[in-house]
Amino acid sequence: MVLVIGLMVLFWGGLALLVVWLVRRRDRSAVTPPAEPVRMLDERFARGEIDEADYQRRRDLLRDGER
Repeated sequence: MVLVIGLMVLFWGGLALLVVWLVRRRDRSAVTPPAEPVRMLDERFARGEIDEADYQRRRDLLRDGER
């Protein structure tokens, strides 16, 4: 009987921890935007596809979107 109660507590506790971990992970990804767009913009500027003024404008737009 004690073993069954112990296993039930472990199961529900593990399930609760999993839910908390998933919620925190989802919230963290929503707050922190990926650096991928900035990296792509840097690469385009380095290849000469966009000029400095366009680079600055787009970078500022991306940074404003992060806030």
